[in-house]
Amino acid sequence: MALRRARSDRRSRRLQRRPATQQFTIGGQSPVRLGDPGDTPVPGQYDGDGRADLAVYHDGWFEIRGVGRYAVGAPGDVPMPLF
Repeated sequence: MALRRARSDRRSRRLQRRPATQQFTIGGQSPVRLGDPGDTPVPGQYDGDGRADLAVYHDGWFEIRGVGRYAVGAPGDVPMPLF
């Protein structure tokens, strides 16, 4: 299932996710597992390097690959990625 196009290094690469396994693939690279089934993907620019980062949200928690896990908001909130 294609989610969005992530801009990185002035190239567009397709981001795909398999909800059952919570594996993400960007532009044909090796799959990466992040979060748990049922988490909401919220890729965005979180670490200041100018490239999209993989992230998921679940019940008030953002988990950002390579950055960390943060309590933000409350269960039932709608996540908004940072760009």
